[in-house]
Amino acid sequence: MDAVYNTGWVLPGHSKRALNYPMFATPEEAVRAIREVAEALGARLVLKPHPHDFHFNSLQDVEGVEIYKGSIEEALDGADVVFCFLTKVAFAAIARRKKVVTLAQNIAALSGVTFHCTQADEIEAKTRQALASEWGEAEETRARRFFGWLERDYFVANDLSNPGAHAFLERYFPPLPEAARTEAAPDLDARLRAIPGVLPRMQSIDPEGTGERAPSMLYGPFARADDFRVDEVDIVLNMFAAGVLKPERERGMMLDVGACKGGAFAGFAKLGWEVHAFEPNPPMHAYIQEKAMLPGVRLNQLAVSEKSGEDLPFYTSEESIGISSLSPFRDSHKPTAIVKTIRLDEYTTREGISHADFLKVDTEGFDIFVLKSHDWENIRPQVVVCEFEDFKTDKLGYSVEALAALLEARGYTVYASEWHPITRYGGGEHRWRAMHRWREGCLPKTSWGNLIAFRDPIDDAVITRFTWQTIEATRAKRLRKTALDKFRADVAALDAAVAANPARAAALSAKAAKPPRPPVWSPPSLTLLSEPRLSAAGPVLLAAQTNVARASDLIVCSEKLEGLEDV
Repeated sequence: MDAVYNTGWVLPGHSKRALNYPMFATPEEAVRAIREVAEALGARLVLKPHPHDFHFNSLQDVEGVEIYKGSIEEALDGADVVFCFLTKVAFAAIARRKKVVTLAQNIAALSGVTFHCTQADEIEAKTRQALASEWGEAEETRARRFFGWLERDYFVANDLSNPGAHAFLERYFPPLPEAARTEAAPDLDARLRAIPGVLPRMQSIDPEGTGERAPSMLYGPFARADDFRVDEVDIVLNMFAAGVLKPERERGMMLDVGACKGGAFAGFAKLGWEVHAFEPNPPMHAYIQEKAMLPGVRLNQLAVSEKSGEDLPFYTSEESIGISSLSPFRDSHKPTAIVKTIRLDEYTTREGISHADFLKVDTEGFDIFVLKSHDWENIRPQVVVCEFEDFKTDKLGYSVEALAALLEARGYTVYASEWHPITRYGGGEHRWRAMHRWREGCLPKTSWGNLIAFRDPIDDAVITRFTWQTIEATRAKRLRKTALDKFRADVAALDAAVAANPARAAALSAKAAKPPRPPVWSPPSLTLLSEPRLSAAGPVLLAAQTNVARASDLIVCSEKLEGLEDV
């Protein structure tokens, strides 16, 4: 049995905390369960700790368990059955044609040559099945296909492994002929992407430490300290960009109610869609004029509501531009404008709009009234995204349950993207918690987030896959921004130093020519992200070939490169 203390039952904040092993709550519980199986079979249980694992002392007190501190190769060679939580131990065991029982949703379980357990009460039966099995021609073929897929698509193409992947392959796997390395294995790739939580950012155990997950949860829950964030509109955008969802006509159509800074509709406009956006707040309407010049975008300074033609006060707050609303729900809200209202069905009729692929609503509390004003009989968007937060909407007479019920009544399948309770508006402190298949009562009253509703049937695994990939893409973008911000700060410091002491200019210029690179982070393999991109090192390479009068001139280069990120 491999090292259980390196599998996520560790303190919050540990890098492996995000892994999910649903069968056991503690390492000791896992070891005792496997020991009972060994006793029933008249076998010895040997635990092989990780060489850098110094936390397994308590396991030595579990009666009937031996601790082996030799090499993993020797441990595997002497084993009849190998119980694996950790992926690489399973890989090495498969390479030695061992009988492997996998106890977690790891990649090895997809090989077709392991005995995979999803519940603790399956372990004994799977172990007996493993002992009775033989490694034959079919197993050899599946294993070699798996090794080839692992090298070509997992370690290489997706680059989701650590930097030692190739060394690991050379150490544990027999030399593979070219045919095995290049043989297509689409079934493995499909199985990988179809199982929620298999990818490296797997589902976490409950942040409260109970080891339990709500039945509605597809992905998560994650602790606030995990620092996860996701834009639900980006999930939808990525699904269309990847071809999982397809516009019903040659040109896609988006209705964006509550455009704010324009970030939501900009991505769809760049895909060539027609966009009708609504932003009643005068300062924000002026702010997004540049984005509104994208081809196909129509920006309206109107507030969508259940009644057309009303002149209503519009409230803004110094706390955050993002909580501007027709309804004041914070003491800091002040009326700053009078805005004109329109029903969504009246607008679509007036503009001759007969279909929509995506309806996005974010009106800080008025979302249900926007949905009620839509012509559902004639225009049924493929996807609807709308915000929920009972703190805002209770005073308006509805809750997230009513919002979800409205969508379900119109035949939509609803998912809930849950965020941790808001600590304060503005300041970037919001943290994402979990993705749910909607069911009544699945969300804490204090939560907030967005409902994502699909008109046509969709597999839960697809939602999980694109949620994970969008989270990782967001994290990669933040890392690039952090690196660029630091580069700009270094350049500003260089300018100041040059101005104060020209004699140091040469030395500082040499330092500035090597700005810090961002941490290595490979974004997920999305169609949207698959084209080669310029890294944060791009500005340095350009600057090295450019005559600049001052170090701050490099910022012009960096900003142009940063803009290319969105092309």
